[in-house]
Amino acid sequence: MKNFELRLEDLGNHSSGNIETLFAQANGFMGIRASEPIATAQATPGVFVNGFYETHEIIYGENAYGYAKHHETMIKLFDLRRIDIEIDGEELEVLKHQERCLDMQTGLLHEKFVYETASGKQIMLTLESFASHADRQVYAQHWTISALNFSGQAKITKKARLIQPQADKVFDPRVREASTKMRQEGNCYQTLNSQLKIYVKFDAFEGTVDLREGQDVTLTQLYQISKTNHFEPHSYEALKKQQVEIFAAFWESSDIEINGDDMLQKGIRVNLFHLFNSAGRDGKTNFGAKGLTGEGYEGHYFWDTEMYLLPFFIHTQPELAKQLLAYRLHILPAAQARAAELDFKGALYPWRTISGQETSAYFPAGTGQVHINADIAHAFKLYHEVTGDDAFMETAKSVIYETANFWLSYGFFSNRGFEIHE
Repeated sequence: MKNFELRLEDLGNHSSGNIETLFAQANGFMGIRASEPIATAQATPGVFVNGFYETHEIIYGENAYGYAKHHETMIKLFDLRRIDIEIDGEELEVLKHQERCLDMQTGLLHEKFVYETASGKQIMLTLESFASHADRQVYAQHWTISALNFSGQAKITKKARLIQPQADKVFDPRVREASTKMRQEGNCYQTLNSQLKIYVKFDAFEGTVDLREGQDVTLTQLYQISKTNHFEPHSYEALKKQQVEIFAAFWESSDIEINGDDMLQKGIRVNLFHLFNSAGRDGKTNFGAKGLTGEGYEGHYFWDTEMYLLPFFIHTQPELAKQLLAYRLHILPAAQARAAELDFKGALYPWRTISGQETSAYFPAGTGQVHINADIAHAFKLYHEVTGDDAFMETAKSVIYETANFWLSYGFFSNRGFEIHE
């Protein structure tokens, strides 16, 4: 079973960003970066909700007709992993030891952290957590807090924190700052420009407990995020049992076994694990370029889904593949409007998008990459060839027709046949 476990010692790069990304948990609706529980300056914690974004006007040095008008940026929402602990009035200052084990076979993340105060008091935090696939609105945590070399009082604060907008810094050019101001009213958070809403139901704990050397204190919390303000009651253990069952079924249908190279085997499974966790499942969201592990590429959906990711899902998770294709049907009106804006017939799908609007500010490497229409049509064709799902293709035939109609207006017939000149 070891090749289903990703551990810290498997990583060549132990930067906090790399660890947070590779050990991130997600379920297609939300993703949680695996930041350290005691806040550090290097940490980049965050929760992302698929399809939840803010918009900003694109400012060009020299604008022209047909250029994309607005950025769309997936928002970094909350820090759900942070815990604040004071031991007899002292803060935890030094991380002495950590262990992380991502059990990909069960979808559970197991972690241990040993922290020390300035006077040498040591505490161990043991955390089991998962982004539920049984109810994708839930992120679940079970904490065990242990005093290793003292007895005393611990002041514990464990609550969600909204990530505040950051001051300007030097960023990877592919990343636009994802933290943003939002309007809050009760349990509702709303973006200022895109006017999108999410609702939350978060467990919280704040109090003082007596810690005795050799004894444990436990804390279980469920964090729920919804786009509809509807939440189901759950128990941690029931959700955990369902999580294990869902991942057992996933590996039964989707595992790739390699003999003779343990690290390659583990690497393949890490990729499969994040593929399964990152794909949108509601027909209105898709698969961001960084999945739900971080804000790279602003959370945009690209043609990579159709050409590189969908073949895997079509052959192993056809119902999930159908939902990814349904997203293209969902944004067809926006693609038709984009084609009309550029004086073409049919539909022209965006190069990078969340809502269906083109968001690439560089025309030649954005709108100019019209092959995305062919990529999408190819994916529908492959899905039908593998599944024989005539009913879905009947529903989605407008995608095929409208992308083909675009080619007729984009190219022309000559004595050599049909030509496309770029």
